[in-house]
Amino acid sequence: MNKSKQYLLSPLCLNSPFYRNIDKMPLAEVESFAIDIWKDWQDERSVVNEERLETCLIYRNSLLNKQFRLTKQEFERFRFVANLLIEKTEMLFRNSRKIYRQLYEQMKNGEGGDFSDFCVEASISVPYNGTDSVWDIEDYAGSDYYKFAEILDDFYSDKRSLCCMTNRLDYREDIEPDDKYFAQRFGCYYDENLEIETDWHDWLGNLFPMLKKIPVCYALHELFDHTHYSLQDIIRINDVWSEVKVVWQNIYSEEKCIK
Repeated sequence: MNKSKQYLLSPLCLNSPFYRNIDKMPLAEVESFAIDIWKDWQDERSVVNEERLETCLIYRNSLLNKQFRLTKQEFERFRFVANLLIEKTEMLFRNSRKIYRQLYEQMKNGEGGDFSDFCVEASISVPYNGTDSVWDIEDYAGSDYYKFAEILDDFYSDKRSLCCMTNRLDYREDIEPDDKYFAQRFGCYYDENLEIETDWHDWLGNLFPMLKKIPVCYALHELFDHTHYSLQDIIRINDVWSEVKVVWQNIYSEEKCIK
């Protein structure tokens, strides 16, 4: 298993027959287990079901990545997904920055109404909206990519802390939100010229040097390095969901209530 894909499991899990044997299972058996556990997890979002499902996804990821060949067709498809995520990141940055500035001026001018604070959240995720969400390509690995596009979407939608690409910026009345400040704080990884960084190849670039020819932004890095989407899953992505959300907040102060 690639070092970047190792995850800690509780001792209780490691001592069970399931975890002792899963590393010997072929892909089809791992996926069958994962589907059954996912159905149980849908009924009961228990820690045990979550850990069992995640373990299956980890091993499925490892098995698929080992089989990844990077054919010419896969290379071009990887380029498509990489460019799509760059466009989505730039769109999110542009629009969330505009929204934040408008709200910042509104709060500074005392036009926040009953609210004393706000934050802007922007996120990119990979939804499953049926079979059209998965690009159809001739497969040699034998995975059920449609089913696992649904399972991965459900898994990361439920686990907000692992949501693929989420950025948040809170209101700071003492700091003027110029472009540089926004880029540094918002987590989109822009350079000094405010151009998006596209050199996030990491271990993937070492494994497939040819992929270094393709610009890779942080959002794509998140997918292949910090989630259980395999390279086979990533090149099949057809749908990307972008969202900018404003959260208005009121901070209770006891001193203001005591006259």
